[in-house]
Amino acid sequence: MEVLSISAFVVGVTQIIKKTGMLPSNYIPAVATILGGVATYLSVYQVDMWANISLYLIGLTATGLVSFGKEIRKK
Repeated sequence: MEVLSISAFVVGVTQIIKKTGMLPSNYIPAVATILGGVATYLSVYQVDMWANISLYLIGLTATGLVSFGKEIRKK
């Protein structure tokens, strides 16, 4: 279950970053890799910190996944 939540988090947050245009699109894969690495590190080695920020991350993830779903539906 943890892998699924990390994957959803990475997709959701990178979608938010992509939609806001904060970074050029060629940097998005690098940002996704870094986010995945940080989230994996936190979930494995900093379990308490991961648990404390999980509600915030769920909100970000849900927002990004809705945006991702809308983008897929348009195509």
